[in-house]
Amino acid sequence: MIRLLLTESVLLAVLGGLAGLVLSILLPPILLSIIPETGLDVDFKPNATVFAYMFLVSLITGVVFGLAPAIESTKTDLISALKSRGQMRISLPRLRNLLVIGQVAVSLVLLIGAGLLVSGLLRAQSTDVGFDQKNLVVVSMDLSTQGYDEARKASLNAQLSERLKSLPGIKSVSIAEVVPFTGRRDVPIEVEGYGSSLSVGENVVSPEYFQTLGIPMRNGRQFTEEDARNGESTAVISEAMANRFWSNVNPIGQRFKDYDGASHEVIGVVADISSRQVGRIDGPVFYRPALFSTIRGSGWPPLNAPHSFLVRTNENQRGVISAVREVMLSLDKDVSVSVEPLEENVRRMLEPARMAASFSGSISLLALLIAATGIYGMLSYHVVERTSEIGIRMALGAQRRNVLLLIVGDGMKLAAVGTAIGVVGAIVLTKLMSTMLFGIAGTDAVTFAAVSLGSLAVALLACYVPARRATKVDPMVALRNE
Repeated sequence: MIRLLLTESVLLAVLGGLAGLVLSILLPPILLSIIPETGLDVDFKPNATVFAYMFLVSLITGVVFGLAPAIESTKTDLISALKSRGQMRISLPRLRNLLVIGQVAVSLVLLIGAGLLVSGLLRAQSTDVGFDQKNLVVVSMDLSTQGYDEARKASLNAQLSERLKSLPGIKSVSIAEVVPFTGRRDVPIEVEGYGSSLSVGENVVSPEYFQTLGIPMRNGRQFTEEDARNGESTAVISEAMANRFWSNVNPIGQRFKDYDGASHEVIGVVADISSRQVGRIDGPVFYRPALFSTIRGSGWPPLNAPHSFLVRTNENQRGVISAVREVMLSLDKDVSVSVEPLEENVRRMLEPARMAASFSGSISLLALLIAATGIYGMLSYHVVERTSEIGIRMALGAQRRNVLLLIVGDGMKLAAVGTAIGVVGAIVLTKLMSTMLFGIAGTDAVTFAAVSLGSLAVALLACYVPARRATKVDPMVALRNE
């Protein structure tokens, strides 16, 4: 008997594995067509290893989940079976209920995780980054492979700056070593009273940088061309840096040393921005001045250092981007140049979270479908087992509504227990996911409530179909069969 039932269970599991293998062949081209290019060289075609893995998992699944009912079948009471006209019934209500509860709990954990990712992503896309990111174009050049020396490089920067400023539709132009949403540069500094090796952010920018991005000044002044031209050791700091080191005094006029030992005087304080990660303030940052044509010592930016122009445009951004490309080609057609909106950097930064939300949502919906199928299958078998009981109840005067509530109640009790366990599991899981959530608490009540109610609604639908079938049981037919 055990061998017979295990054979049936394994056969069903292997057939399911084969169906999954077919989907693994059909789905990757569809997925690759809707997700952006990742740059990763990944082969999604199934091979012998995938086939062996599928077969092994299917085999283990069939054996593990078929063994319990197979062993239980050997414990059937022969007399009871004969009295039931030879109908051997294998009943594992406790294990069956636990499996249903586990399905609901796991699907709810996945759904809440996906809901938080989507909610956080939407919050990040609409969050205030501290500056006006619309109508900003980033112009990046790679001069390292074109044989440019420092003088020629500075000349190209100055020419490109003047040509860009003269283009119609361009309001302002600046240059920066680190462009928002493209990376970060942390350096050690020394502040009197705080010791050395304090890590803060650094950026080298032209005097027009704050005006171009629309970063408001909070105190003092911004750079001037005279500061950059004379090589003055001045610095503009963020509010976070001012609050960290000079919270009780006026930061203007204070000094700190950088990693080279040079002393910098604070001349201004600007508002905090989110330029490293969307939805999170950068923290302490200081800015150093530079001109497009400045050559100080070995020159700035260094020949191999990445630097970009930030261009504030009018509403006709596409036309400006085309004009910028033409200007660059007219100066040196061999230089590799990239011209794209700053919002493209934001999109790339959010792409991992967007992909995580998409895949998490797909997997959680699949898990919810499996849980609903489990509830439906359990109640359908439950109705078959209780056909005689239902017939007797109806013969004694029970209304169809009473039978409907009875069967639905049995299923919703399990769904409610699974939901409660899933909420607890989701709270624990989202604590670990907090680094991926943008501007939203891991225990967001709205997401938890919406997902829980949605999951219970799906469970109610799965309960309703077999319950409605139970209300159509003919009492006379049920009693006659008994």
